[in-house]
Amino acid sequence: MKAEKVISYHMTILIAFFVLVVLMDVVIIISGWEREFVGYVSLAPITCWIIHFLKIGSDRVRLYLYVFAMFFVLLFYGYHGETVTDIPIILCVLILCLSQSGETVLIYIVAFSYVVYLLESIFVDGYLFGEAIDFIVYSRIILGVVCLILSVFISRYIFKEKSYASGEIESLEKDLLEAGSENEVFLANMSHELRTPINAVNGMSRIILDSAQDPEVKKQAQVINDAGRRLYRQVSDTLDYSELRTGHFSLFNENYEIASAVNDAITQVFDSSVGSKLDFALDLDSNVPRTLFGDLTKIKKIITCLLDNAVKFTERGGGYLYVSHREEEYGINLNIDVYDTGCGMTKGQTEHLFHEAYQVDSDAKRKKGGLGLGLSIVHGIVSKMDGFMYIESKIGEGTHVHVCIPQQVIDPSPSVKLEDASYFKIACYFNIEKYVKKQVGKYYYSMMDHVTKAQGLDVTFLFSLEDFKDHYKSHKLTNVFISDWEYEMEEGYFDGISKETCLFIFCEDGFKASHGCHAQLIRKPLYSPHVLNELGKSKGFSPKTSGTKQGDTSSVDDRYKNARVLVVDDEEMNLIVAKGILSKMGISADTANSGNEAIEKCSMDDYDIIFMDYMMPGMDGTSAMNRIRSIRNGFYRKLPIVVLTANAVSGAREGFLKDGFDDFLSKPIDIVAMKKVIDKKMSKRG
Repeated sequence: MKAEKVISYHMTILIAFFVLVVLMDVVIIISGWEREFVGYVSLAPITCWIIHFLKIGSDRVRLYLYVFAMFFVLLFYGYHGETVTDIPIILCVLILCLSQSGETVLIYIVAFSYVVYLLESIFVDGYLFGEAIDFIVYSRIILGVVCLILSVFISRYIFKEKSYASGEIESLEKDLLEAGSENEVFLANMSHELRTPINAVNGMSRIILDSAQDPEVKKQAQVINDAGRRLYRQVSDTLDYSELRTGHFSLFNENYEIASAVNDAITQVFDSSVGSKLDFALDLDSNVPRTLFGDLTKIKKIITCLLDNAVKFTERGGGYLYVSHREEEYGINLNIDVYDTGCGMTKGQTEHLFHEAYQVDSDAKRKKGGLGLGLSIVHGIVSKMDGFMYIESKIGEGTHVHVCIPQQVIDPSPSVKLEDASYFKIACYFNIEKYVKKQVGKYYYSMMDHVTKAQGLDVTFLFSLEDFKDHYKSHKLTNVFISDWEYEMEEGYFDGISKETCLFIFCEDGFKASHGCHAQLIRKPLYSPHVLNELGKSKGFSPKTSGTKQGDTSSVDDRYKNARVLVVDDEEMNLIVAKGILSKMGISADTANSGNEAIEKCSMDDYDIIFMDYMMPGMDGTSAMNRIRSIRNGFYRKLPIVVLTANAVSGAREGFLKDGFDDFLSKPIDIVAMKKVIDKKMSKRG
């Protein structure tokens, strides 16, 4: 029996034993027998319950103890001779109960015990040979013996049939498991085989996108690339799901930076295929320890799946990612919360997600694509990582998914730290009433509120233009944060502010400020470490040297003609973004998705500059840089190698320069910042 069934079976026997003892006590009291028997009889079931709850001995040993306790209770009860004809009834019921256990030896012992009770009636109280005994008593005893014999045969038949049925069921289950395993292995193999042609499709479509001049060709190539990348995700999901189902799933723990992991996941999800109608706030609590020990790939997979799900099922409004932590004796609990204003689910629908591949709109007319594996995969991964996951959702109101994963801490310093936080005096003006879904305004407010409290910033939140104007007049501010909507409502007013105070505008990808505006643009979706990084760079702002970052100011420069650039990153989307930025500068870059691949390419080709991701699985950026410096007899000893990192902590730049990197570029990559680095590092190139 399974453990749950054994416990239920034992409790059923003990409850029956308890009821039997209560009835015996009633008979003893009514009959006026020795009252001390009541205590002895009642003590037996109490002892059995203690044995059960303390789990003394094995399941089989406990069952024998229960039966022998009943045996002694019946000895007390049978001390009065006239009860000897009642005992077979009790023994027959007990034998039938034991038929479910398969303990045939115990069944024979119970049946034979009636002989003991008969001997007790003969030699202890002399009842069977007393003067009051008549033919009816003897006939009842004979009937009891016959019933006991029949109950033994019946119980043996039940046991044999049950054993045969169990064998058949086990055989069927084995066949089903083998068939299911074969299917899962087939899916896994198929997923592996599909990756190569999909990569070819994605790579070729990317090349066409980078080189094509015809807008129609670019549009068609973008469709192919979006479809290829979507198919790649589905294949990856199928592979992960198959590994979880077949038990081939394994964890690879290593040191990783949480800021880099979150940034990579965000870059992978929020690309050109995500419509501009959605507003997402992406928030990493600054106080989450900088370096953790766990499975970096799985952490990124969890965040990617949760964000993908939120984007897929949200047509209006947006969502919110909040990564935080709670300190524990073993390290921390890493908490990942994703909210959205999507279609939502019923309680029954959320329960399906924990057991199978499931999608709410799974009929033939469904609007959403995909296999519906995302949340099932997350649940499986989280369970393997000894964490837990729960979902809160209401139809039409959105969904909240909470994931909690235990992680060890390697570097407890904050993941994001702003230098000289006391220098900044900030005002944030957001009209939250403008959003289609009111929750979106709260998402942005929550993100900025978390940043403010974690960094100890002096920030005032204002929700009307009149309040903002009054506050601006009466306070000397270093920075102002608004969104593109607020700017477009009062363009001239904010152009004026941008010449006096560092103005940041949260905006969509296609937004452009006026020519005379000195604002700094931060593209959506908003990621809190990126916001802090831009804020840190604004210290010492001067409108004479600051112009609006329009995002497309780079142009082809003859100095970069034939330049050889290598970008190293383990995330495909980061490589695509970097190549896209470099292509606007007239640079056709090579890419590598690991330190080993970068070393291999550097062994065969000559490069003028390398952009190296710092945190990668296997070999990190520092190790890869040191290896590259040593190959080809020191050919790359003086080559500019620029670190790419999501680490925006105070002093990070100095630390990377000390490690041997030539410069520092934070993620997400900004086109203006990358252009400055290339200008500086390649200025001596002929």
